[in-house]
Amino acid sequence: MKMMNRVFAVIVVLALVPGITGRPIAFAATDPGLGAAVPFSIIAQTAITGTGTVSGEVGLNSTGAGISALTAAMVGGAI
Repeated sequence: MKMMNRVFAVIVVLALVPGITGRPIAFAATDPGLGAAVPFSIIAQTAITGTGTVSGEVGLNSTGAGISALTAAMVGGAI
């Protein structure tokens, strides 16, 4: 029993020491590189329903149902 306790203690120490003494790992946010999608505030596959103002451009796939309740006056860029 004493041998098992000693083995368990060694395993715990070996598992905890690198985590305590090691360098902290920082996961910084990086730019995903949106390419041609950068100027768009809204871009969708099927449909867009407007409920307020939009500061950028609005884009919709040509196979989509369309844009409803969103006028050019509500959009800061092109539709």
